[in-house]
Amino acid sequence: MNVRIAFGIAAVFLVWSTSVSLWAEEILIGRVIGVHDGDTLTLLVDGRRPVKVRLAGIDAPELTQPYGQQARQDLSVLVFGQEVEVESAGLDRYGRALGVVHAGAINVNAELVNRGAAWVYRQYPHPAHWEDLEALAQRTRTGLWRLQFDQRVPPWEWRHHRLQSTDVSVATLPAPPADRTTTGADERPRPGSLAEIHRCPNAQGGIVFQQQPCTIQAPADGELLEKQRRNAVVVDGMTRQDVLYQEGSLAGMGGGDRGSVHVRSYTRSDGTSVSGYTRSLPAR
Repeated sequence: MNVRIAFGIAAVFLVWSTSVSLWAEEILIGRVIGVHDGDTLTLLVDGRRPVKVRLAGIDAPELTQPYGQQARQDLSVLVFGQEVEVESAGLDRYGRALGVVHAGAINVNAELVNRGAAWVYRQYPHPAHWEDLEALAQRTRTGLWRLQFDQRVPPWEWRHHRLQSTDVSVATLPAPPADRTTTGADERPRPGSLAEIHRCPNAQGGIVFQQQPCTIQAPADGELLEKQRRNAVVVDGMTRQDVLYQEGSLAGMGGGDRGSVHVRSYTRSDGTSVSGYTRSLPAR
């Protein structure tokens, strides 16, 4: 019995010393005044200085992931309103103190893994026995390990997937529907432009022109697009000619006529015809 007790004490000391050697560059002591998610909290140091702390070596589900809210609750139960000690290894790239949190005799980082509220963050330093705690939680289906397999997505993979899904480049934007009235010419509208540009006079091979009279598409309801066309990217070879926008004296910075818009006759999407007309642009 005495041998088992001595062994247990030695094991605890080994775990504690390993933790200190991995993390302790600064010791922060304060009361937990906020829990943001399953691995981030705010500590009030010296009764006046709030410090945001990211628990090191673990990664809890994001709040919008399955078990994310429960992971936050698990951390709150362990630390909220309590005085804790943080063995900090410095700041992460977001300016948060990175470290191991102790609430009394409890290593909070390890306890979250033990409760199935977080994964071991294997990409970063961590005590080896944390992986044993994770394996035990998985075998006993504790915490997030009760979820269906497809719901147990490690947070770093989930964040990476979300970043990829929201990083939509111009090259992957869907093309607009084809205009059935064209003669089959290539159409390559540029996302973000004021309108699709069609056959600018003097256009040569898609070269960028500035302040050139260009043919652009009219809105379906016949309203004029009375906006300044500058630095237009010309797509040559397009055949639709709905509105001819002539800038006139638009380049001038003073008052006076800003040019005119000539609308050719065209047919609306509902089949009604609109006669051509000319409208002068308002003075600057």
